[in-house]
Amino acid sequence: MKHWNTRRAPHMEKYVLVTKVKRGLWQVNLNVGVQRFLLGQWETKTEANWFRDMLCIALDKVRKDKEA
Repeated sequence: MKHWNTRRAPHMEKYVLVTKVKRGLWQVNLNVGVQRFLLGQWETKTEANWFRDMLCIALDKVRKDKEA
């Protein structure tokens, strides 16, 4: 089984925060300036981190497309 590197845009993690919340859930928030947007909750930190990584890759693509 191949191990995929999901942290291909770690510089975007300053905008996407994974935090532990009540009942052992992990939540992912998009933070832009003083605004915070709840994107979802997951039962494991691994799932939340995977979502964060995928969102960071997508945000980085949007940034690169804008610069092109």
